[in-house]
Amino acid sequence: MGLFQLVYTLYIPACTVAASGINLAAVRMISSNEAKNDCNDRNIMKCCFGYSIFFGVLALLLLFTLAGPSAKYLLKDESASFCLKILAFGLPFLSAASAINGYFTAKRKILKTMIIQISEDLSKIAVTIVLFNFFKGNDASTLCAVLVLGSAAGEIISCLIAIIFYIFEKKEKNTPAAEKVHLKKLLSIALPAAISMYIRSALSALENLLVPFGYRKFGYSEKETLEHIGVFRGMVFPLMMFPSTLLNAAAKILVPEISYAYEQKDMKKIESIAFKTIYSTLLFSFFISGVFLFFANELCTALYRNEEAGVILMLLSALVPIMYLDGIVDAILKGMDQQLATMRYSIIDSIISIALIIVLLPRFGVRGYIIVTYLSSAVNAFLGISRFIKVSDIRFSVYNCLAVPFLSTAAALLPVFVFGKVTDISLPLVADILISAALYIFFIVITKNEALGLRKKISDLFKHFRRHSETFAPLEAWLQSKPADR
Repeated sequence: MGLFQLVYTLYIPACTVAASGINLAAVRMISSNEAKNDCNDRNIMKCCFGYSIFFGVLALLLLFTLAGPSAKYLLKDESASFCLKILAFGLPFLSAASAINGYFTAKRKILKTMIIQISEDLSKIAVTIVLFNFFKGNDASTLCAVLVLGSAAGEIISCLIAIIFYIFEKKEKNTPAAEKVHLKKLLSIALPAAISMYIRSALSALENLLVPFGYRKFGYSEKETLEHIGVFRGMVFPLMMFPSTLLNAAAKILVPEISYAYEQKDMKKIESIAFKTIYSTLLFSFFISGVFLFFANELCTALYRNEEAGVILMLLSALVPIMYLDGIVDAILKGMDQQLATMRYSIIDSIISIALIIVLLPRFGVRGYIIVTYLSSAVNAFLGISRFIKVSDIRFSVYNCLAVPFLSTAAALLPVFVFGKVTDISLPLVADILISAALYIFFIVITKNEALGLRKKISDLFKHFRRHSETFAPLEAWLQSKPADR
């Protein structure tokens, strides 16, 4: 898994070149077309296909040509060259599928995008399982090649399914329009986003390449370095982000919905959609964060049989609300034509991460990487949320968005966790999580119930603490004063 993650360090920038902002451009242009009641979808998609084929083939040639030198000098593992060459052949298909997915997303045909995504995942799983059984017992580089072959096969199969869906899609006849106009608009949306993504992807690749360097400087052997990378990126992060697949589906719908309202200058609709989405995200993410905090060891033991993954997942659990919210706010900003701002913040985040990795990893190892992850995620989320508040002028209730989910999570999970620790009754992990989820929904309902007056009681409690804190203000000022002032 560590070698696989290192290979993906160079594959992700290649994917960035292949996509080059085509998904966002397709979504924005088709959504804008619908808002203006134009019928130029075919002309727009012709431009999108031409753009995606050009950049997909370019990415293939670049990755295939540079696979050998990159594996030797950057990854320090020449066996990775073959894996990169395999992945290169999936890039044109990835690019074309991105354009078609953008079309279906803009048309709100989420079922088709879901089928395309599921077909990609199932294809990867099926091909990988078959090949793993065939190559069972081989060395790590051969098994890594099996993984990347499954990944490339998934890209190809999902693209073919997307093309079939698009061919049979009922499309209205085009109104007379110059394709040069569409191409110009496409380039104005896709290229600035692509350039920002190139910078962000290059910085992210540098960041990922510096991680093993930092681990080695800390004193880990090559084997230990790959193991830690495999646990952190191959086990913990996928598990942390797995529940967010529900939110990713919502984020795909958000971009065309927000874009449509933005074209019509309907800020009230944008603010209404944004508030409901952000509130729902916080309710969902706080509970998931609590599950990871209290049941991290059980989850990682059941899934990976790895105790280190459980410890890291527990330590990173508090990041879940920040990371999930950041993804949703990013989608809202892209719908409001703020994609350059989001890319700018991602670049700032990467620069900060690189600086922190250089300083902290050689001194603290894995603990340093956890600190880096917290700081970079917090900075990126803060910048994105600040930008959204600035461009939308929306206001949030601290009680509804923070107090309700936090208190409900504690009230739902603590009793189940403590009950399991102090009694001999051991329930299956799934049962513990389901009981906690039921309690969480119950506490959300009662904390929102105005008749119970909980909001006023909590507010009065904060005022009570504030009054007492003011009582000790003179003492605090005296303690903080300089000796000469006393």
